Amino acid sequence: MKKSILLLATCALVASTAALADTANVNVYGTINVSMEQARGLGSIDVDDNEQVRTRIVSNSSNFGIKGIEDLNNDLKGLFQVELDVNVATGALGANLRNTMIGLGTPYGSLHFGKWDSPFRALTFYMEPVFGAGVTEIKPILDTPGMGVGSYGKPTYYSTTEIDGYSFSRRQSNSLWYWSPKFYGMTAKVMFVPAAERADGIDPTMLSASLVYEEGPITAGFAYENHSELRNGSTKWLGANTAGQTDTSDTGLKATVGYKLMENTAINAAWSQLKYEGKVGTTALDYKRNSYFFTATHQIIEPITLRLGYGFASDGKGTQDDGTALDAKDTGAKMYIAGVSYSFSKRTDVYAMASRITNKNNGYTFIQNPVGTVAAGQDPVSFGLGVRHVF
Repeated sequence: MKKSILLLATCALVASTAALADTANVNVYGTINVSMEQARGLGSIDVDDNEQVRTRIVSNSSNFGIKGIEDLNNDLKGLFQVELDVNVATGALGANLRNTMIGLGTPYGSLHFGKWDSPFRALTFYMEPVFGAGVTEIKPILDTPGMGVGSYGKPTYYSTTEIDGYSFSRRQSNSLWYWSPKFYGMTAKVMFVPAAERADGIDPTMLSASLVYEEGPITAGFAYENHSELRNGSTKWLGANTAGQTDTSDTGLKATVGYKLMENTAINAAWSQLKYEGKVGTTALDYKRNSYFFTATHQIIEPITLRLGYGFASDGKGTQDDGTALDAKDTGAKMYIAGVSYSFSKRTDVYAMASRITNKNNGYTFIQNPVGTVAAGQDPVSFGLGVRHVF
């Protein structure tokens, strides 16, 4: 019922485009990205945990949206966007909206309210080697500590059964953000998530910011993100259980650089550091790990592009809930990505892809379209064919 109402509302917005034409620039846009894949999990420490081979048709961040700009008085512009998650494989709309906002634009930048990709998450979008197709996304290595953690955007604190409070790959709801105008090639972005829900003294907030330089063949950026009390109450600690944690404060740092060579080759590199802190009683917990990713695309001949990626997360270091050093040996992972695409036009591509995450004694997993529940030491593997159309 809710999905039907949402679809009707979308249709109503499209139908109203003509009525708005005199005062606003309204655009319909979308991406349809679907692949057929074989996927499985290999190499678990407990062989019974290995996931069997499955052949599946999946929708890779397919979306449909409407966005508009209206000229107001005194150099002000009204901004809006509504974006739906479209699962082409099942023929259904997603349960939640994607990037959706209302805002005001000025000569000094724009202010928005709603739900959006955090600046930390968005910093590496340009580096995705295979159109951001689910199993080829680089976010698992850069934006999570493993443990089966995926993308998340819940606005409140996290219950004891949830682990996605650890994720720094966030399309965050309940957000306020500012985008600066471009100045000498640089753009600043700042997002703040207030404590919309408080309980038992928990005050969950989030701050995310980035500074990006993009001029000519060079793209470079740096991002910072802090989660204050987002994990309060959690009993999860690197796959083990603790008593409920308090005073959690998690920080992410990320830096990227990319360079385009003669219009047909791009090489990119990224580094991230995730640090988690909290308490169990009076004992302080902490965990920190670094990760790196490298991607490249090369147009072999005009319609054919080779797409490659390699990244790794180092073993972490930290403290466990009895105050002793955490045994974080073998908590790292590696990820390998290979693909090739054929462009029929600027809007339509077909592609082949393969991806594998090799875990040590951890559970790094595909953020989109995961392969079941990843057990410690299990390696998610996938390969397939896809088609992508942008409008």
